[in-house]
Amino acid sequence: MSSALISLKKLLIANSLLCALLSFAACRNIVSPAAAAIFLPALAASVFIDAFGWKRPPRYLLNLVSVIAVGSAMALVRIDSVIETFLSAVLLLTAVKMLEDKRARDHVQIVILSVITIVSAAALTFRPEFVMYYIVMSVLIAQGLLLSTLFSKAPEMVFNRKEALCLCRRALAIWLMMLPVCAALFFAAPRARAALTMPGYGAGDTTASGFVDRVTHGLIGRIQESNEIAFRAETPRVAANDLYWRGLTLSVFDGNEWRARQIRGPRHVDYAASGNHVRQEIFLEQGQFRVLFALDKPLTLDKIDFIYASDGVFLRSNRRMTRQLSYGAVSAVSAVMRPNDAAFDKEPYLSLPPGFSPPLRDLTDGLTQGLDERSKISAIQGYLSPPAFSYSLDNLPVSDNALEEFVLDIKKGNCEYFASAMAVMCRMAGIPSRLVAGYRGGYYNVSGEYYIVRQKNAHAWVELWDSAEKAWRRRDPTPPDESVEISLRQRETGRFAMYLDLLSLRVSQLIVEYGGDEQMELIERFKGFLLNPGASFQSAAGNMKDTLRRRALPIFAVMIVLIAVLLAMRAGRFSKRSPEAALLRDFLSATSRRGFTKRPDEGLEEFANTIPETDARELRELAWRFVVAFEQDYYRDRPMTAAKLSELKEIVQQIKRASKNSSNDLL
Repeated sequence: MSSALISLKKLLIANSLLCALLSFAACRNIVSPAAAAIFLPALAASVFIDAFGWKRPPRYLLNLVSVIAVGSAMALVRIDSVIETFLSAVLLLTAVKMLEDKRARDHVQIVILSVITIVSAAALTFRPEFVMYYIVMSVLIAQGLLLSTLFSKAPEMVFNRKEALCLCRRALAIWLMMLPVCAALFFAAPRARAALTMPGYGAGDTTASGFVDRVTHGLIGRIQESNEIAFRAETPRVAANDLYWRGLTLSVFDGNEWRARQIRGPRHVDYAASGNHVRQEIFLEQGQFRVLFALDKPLTLDKIDFIYASDGVFLRSNRRMTRQLSYGAVSAVSAVMRPNDAAFDKEPYLSLPPGFSPPLRDLTDGLTQGLDERSKISAIQGYLSPPAFSYSLDNLPVSDNALEEFVLDIKKGNCEYFASAMAVMCRMAGIPSRLVAGYRGGYYNVSGEYYIVRQKNAHAWVELWDSAEKAWRRRDPTPPDESVEISLRQRETGRFAMYLDLLSLRVSQLIVEYGGDEQMELIERFKGFLLNPGASFQSAAGNMKDTLRRRALPIFAVMIVLIAVLLAMRAGRFSKRSPEAALLRDFLSATSRRGFTKRPDEGLEEFANTIPETDARELRELAWRFVVAFEQDYYRDRPMTAAKLSELKEIVQQIKRASKNSSNDLL
């Protein structure tokens, strides 16, 4: 029997361990690598110490480590990484607490530190998995507080499995009472992000998580190594050949880096595209994005303040905004972009650094000499094609002569090398060219009707000037890559995974999209209610009438279902009355026949004391026997054994027989 007992101390240690692990999972991409490298071994050491009774470090030494950790964090803090430094310090304090010989207050402190970690991490960079973190952590908080309270009173307490389950049910009841506060934190934390962000401030590991206003050789290769989601786009399915998501147009080349021209264009696009118009709702993930992506060629954006910077580039007007955001876009899906002014200056699109790469120029001249424009393009693209060239993300050249090394020696690289080589060689051949950086492909979630575009879909391609059509035409010289091809064939990664992603999207939309405009609208409505309650009630009544008129049937259907569920639960509760409750009812009924009725405000022991010892000695003794045996299990929420139930039923039968004999004596 002893092997089935569970120590209260072990339950509390396990609860604190789960809190610590959950807090680390929430901030693992935010805290410094040094903090993570210290936290995990310290947590593992605490597990072995608690499990095998190893000697703990002295408390004074752990306190000294805590002071050093916090002091170092404060000394190294930078204005652009305040929250990361704070979270690193909190994580280290949690590890120190786990190493201590923990008393009840230490367990409570671990819970508090874990809550601070998760809420701060969510405020900095909300991710859909935070829904799970919040739910699990809120349950652990309730359970930790309950266990800590018991531990402070009786640290040596043990439970059997049924009692432990009963304790969990009590913790869930506390959790339900805490649910409003947890929900408030859940909705408030992501909204606090704007207050925490600063100009140039980025959350987490975003150094290569998106595009800025330039592309250096090797940059997109680093982005493609990440499997993180860049954005989701709700839109009808698009043909695979048209799945190009435009971001930046880069036309200035300095020999190793492509940059956007610093031109601030008109509010609306300065070009035309003849493709089908496709509407998209873009949900952009957390990162250092200032670029707003859309299907190539974007015509207009809405639901967001933007700057149109010419050449099909849209930028966020608010530089401080680093949270997730959503916007609408309309694109003309086409490979051709025709400027409204066909006589624009083409010289910037032919510019190269003086004396740039004579070997590359000699190669280009040899490939294109005596050919017309389209034949030159075909010759250059043919030269960069397999089997001579191949796609690779490994050992990419990053020297000052990276492009020359790629074309003449290595002949392996990713999209930016192929696109940059073709654009430069076309300029050497007298053909205006520019680079476009964005994304290629994406997985289509059939259930939600949206594309999932990941960082590994980052891509660069070329736009070449077609003199005959007086338009820019897209060319993609990069050989096919397996991961991109899989997404282009739009194979799902698993139906269950797609359902989970759909849930993540809906949660993110609910939490993150509910922004300042909606909050201000609520404030204005509340202000209007205070100034003119009558008009507000009238307006609300009109809205309610319209809602009921449109949705009466669903509302009534839901009400009927709820009533049926409540009736079924009530019927189940009556049909599944516990044997203990039935036994207590029989006991009180039997004593009532003897003239002793328990009042609702009386406890069982108080009721037994009301039976006089002189006139009803036998009944008093039977009642006390019943009450003592009954309370041993019933008020500890412990199911009674069959032997105990049989014993108590026999006592009730004795009371009933005594009651019957008493009635016969009276007759």
